[in-house]
Amino acid sequence: MMSAKQHDSDGARLGSRTDPQADQSARTDRVERFKVIYDDTYDDLWKYCVRRSPTPHEAEDALGQVFAVAWRRLDDIPTGDGTRPWLFGVARNQLRSSRRRRLRITETIERLRSTRPAVVNHFNAPSDGSEIRQALDALSDADREVLRLIAWEELSHAEAAAVLGCSENAVAIRVHRARDRFKKELAKLKGYDPSAQAQGEGDSGK
Repeated sequence: MMSAKQHDSDGARLGSRTDPQADQSARTDRVERFKVIYDDTYDDLWKYCVRRSPTPHEAEDALGQVFAVAWRRLDDIPTGDGTRPWLFGVARNQLRSSRRRRLRITETIERLRSTRPAVVNHFNAPSDGSEIRQALDALSDADREVLRLIAWEELSHAEAAAVLGCSENAVAIRVHRARDRFKKELAKLKGYDPSAQAQGEGDSGK
């Protein structure tokens, strides 16, 4: 005869068994959500990665890592408007890791890579003209990134803040300062020094 204790134990084991149909349904829902995220964000993430990578191969690798993280952390991804900035943040971290790995590449690999300057230049910036690329290159990494997020990825200040991990107000300040520095660098490339003119106007007013 089964004791009450044995009966309770067997009942607990039976209750702990998962429903195969429920598991399959949950997995199907998970796959479907991932497909929706993939389809909705692939193009934007590809542009984000390729603009910040020296070669298309590294852009593809970074993008693959982004979606691998997205699958593993699917439950952590915000819904609605929060999805894209969250994934941009993952892409940013992947690209930063990639840059650190490149710093450890041997001198031989660096020489091989230097034989492909046309590919590097093409994928490192949009074809907006050499002066704009040079002006961007003269900025700090932080200035370039905030301008790219606003101008290239067309993010709002709130979305850019989610990518950069700072406040919306901080983004607004960074954008304002970065634009000023960009305009000054572009003016210098065009043979016009705004700081020199400002000094001249000050002297003429004395």
